[in-house]
Amino acid sequence: MAEVAMGAVDTSGATEAPKCSKALDRIIEASRQEFNELGPAAAKIDSIAARAKMTRQSIYYYYKSKDDIFYDIVIREVMMLMSYVNELDTESTNPEAAIRDLFFGLLNQANKFPTLSAFMIDHSRCAKSIRKPSAAFKGLMQKFVKRLQVLLDRGAVGGVFRPSIDAARLFVAASMITAGARNSRNALDLVCGIDLGSSAGVADWQEFAVDVLMRSIRKTD
Repeated sequence: MAEVAMGAVDTSGATEAPKCSKALDRIIEASRQEFNELGPAAAKIDSIAARAKMTRQSIYYYYKSKDDIFYDIVIREVMMLMSYVNELDTESTNPEAAIRDLFFGLLNQANKFPTLSAFMIDHSRCAKSIRKPSAAFKGLMQKFVKRLQVLLDRGAVGGVFRPSIDAARLFVAASMITAGARNSRNALDLVCGIDLGSSAGVADWQEFAVDVLMRSIRKTD
């Protein structure tokens, strides 16, 4: 996947007008709020403009459509998540400790990059025109899964993990039970009394979810 410098993100559809950093920051933040609250399908340019305290015409000065804004945000969050993935130490770290930290990080990353999380979990509901981030996202996930597989294989050789665990399937399961919890936060609140809007609630769910995941891969006698 081609590296894209932050501040020079290839939106593949945004207009070529010179981009004022402060104006873009306002659009991006307002769009994040709109997408996270309503979803990409229901989001409106007029509402984004109102949130950003800008005119509709000002939004179109920078972007051709809301789809291009969504694409821009996802790519930005992919590149930031890349930094997290690049910092994973799969060679010298204890495999069990590394994977435990990785699982804890999934929910933290979902909270930090909610638009990317929504794209990943609810991609089927996105319009075809905003599925362009797929290639960049797939490249990131392939890199992530390869590093996870190294940890799982090392743990299996050391007798800590069960053998032949598929890293890709484990990652998807882990995403559903950790990052995916953001899409089921109402159920967590109603059934479990866990509020993912609070740091205490996030910590509570992380502890439970990570314990379940670690139990699923540990070797049993």
